[in-house]
Amino acid sequence: MDYAENMHGNIDLTFQVEGEIKKTQADLIVGADGIRSVVRRHMVTDDTPLSYVGCIVILGICPLEKVDEHSLLD
Repeated sequence: MDYAENMHGNIDLTFQVEGEIKKTQADLIVGADGIRSVVRRHMVTDDTPLSYVGCIVILGICPLEKVDEHSLLD
């Protein structure tokens, strides 16, 4: 995963999906991949420790066949 802000103020994103490089653009990156986030690791380059911000997270797991198809699940 890689990203860079372009001259239009958007973010160019690059992913590797099943061995193929995919590119897209976004207005915002959300690091919702856990406390050891790949997005956080790219954005915070020093060893800043995690800190409590007053939020509680409840995780849920379900089989994918129970979730409707959506482009965000790619």
